[in-house]
Amino acid sequence: MRSGFLAICGLVALFGLISVVAVFAQNRSIPVPVNMVHPNVSRVMKGRRERHPELRMALRALMRARILLNKAPHDFKGHRAKAEQLATQAIQQVREAIAVDRK
Repeated sequence: MRSGFLAICGLVALFGLISVVAVFAQNRSIPVPVNMVHPNVSRVMKGRRERHPELRMALRALMRARILLNKAPHDFKGHRAKAEQLATQAIQQVREAIAVDRK
């Protein structure tokens, strides 16, 4: 029961971190290179309106959160590693959501 509770707390902390990063990224307080999302994003953004800006903003926030998690001072009894793994899964899901619309 305790490990389940800790896992839920870890997920809540991860989503809280993602929310904070998303707010800062939206305000441009955390610079995120455009090419972090996809190498062709700068080409897509020139001359046309960006498709799915919310998904792309969430993708950048998740990538930044994963970087910050990787730089954490210690593993927090495995919770940091689990949060990194979940962030990686979330990044993949957002990329797949963007790709589905291209088809």
